[in-house]
Amino acid sequence: MKANKTILVASGSMLAAGMAQGAVIINPVNQTLGTADNGYNLDINSDGASDFRIFFDANNASKPCVLGTYTGSGSSYPGTFPNPTAYVFNELNMNPVSPDSNENNGVPVIPGGTTISSQFTVGAYTLTIGDPNGDKYGKNEGYLNLNGDQQSVGQWSSGQDTVGFVGLAMVDNTLGIANYGWVELDYNGPNATLTVLETGFETTPNTPIVTPVPEPATVALAGLAGVLVVLAKRKKA
Repeated sequence: MKANKTILVASGSMLAAGMAQGAVIINPVNQTLGTADNGYNLDINSDGASDFRIFFDANNASKPCVLGTYTGSGSSYPGTFPNPTAYVFNELNMNPVSPDSNENNGVPVIPGGTTISSQFTVGAYTLTIGDPNGDKYGKNEGYLNLNGDQQSVGQWSSGQDTVGFVGLAMVDNTLGIANYGWVELDYNGPNATLTVLETGFETTPNTPIVTPVPEPATVALAGLAGVLVVLAKRKKA
């Protein structure tokens, strides 16, 4: 059985701004998906119900996707949203000519140390959740590379191995509150795999959450491992 670990986080920058985080639930996952797999059902708030599904759309290696839970299919897409509603932070007004098309559902690579709130920026991209009443055109989904219409919308390249975060939110439509979270993913385009590494969820409503950064010891160990590999190769030579 997978154990949750609950931590209390308050970054220096947030404290300086007068914003302290509450309890953050961190769930290690480490589940690798291939194009033939059905996907991974993610319970971001640990209430026993699936909130998001992570998978390769149409079993296509260029279409890794994070989709919020909904009911309905076909022409009724995305059907009826449960409450709270699961949202993916995707790019705002990516296609201003046709804002109600799913060309708006691309996601950039969110780096560690990014503060996720109701709206935030990553590089040149502005990320936001949809209408709390349920935007049926893509605000509950995020494509990392190509979307369902074969359009290049996400910033995760299919030509390399990329590790980063996707921003998530659970919005209570009755109370008008949101809880923010993230999922850390490793998208290896050349190998056609998508690994769900870890998730984080802020339990205090309307409180930003910060994506984690590697600890110095972890970075040092990774660097040491690289040095040892080089030395081993030189020794064999």
